[in-house]
Amino acid sequence: MPHLNNPLHAKRSMVLGAVVGGGTLVGVPLFCILIMGVDSTTRNIYPTYALAKKLRSVNFINRIEVVVVGV
Repeated sequence: MPHLNNPLHAKRSMVLGAVVGGGTLVGVPLFCILIMGVDSTTRNIYPTYALAKKLRSVNFINRIEVVVVGV
């Protein structure tokens, strides 16, 4: 932090990163539960991958599961 030109910019970036990360941690399970349901989400070992396969079968976005596996 002492080598930064503008510490206010660093604070804003850290807050933005925390908000985006927290939103992702809340949003992904929420989408899994809303789309697949509680029972299917709890039965799957990787519910995010199952959600990506379901989105592919609807032809919403093609090859999205490759991105999920990569992440």
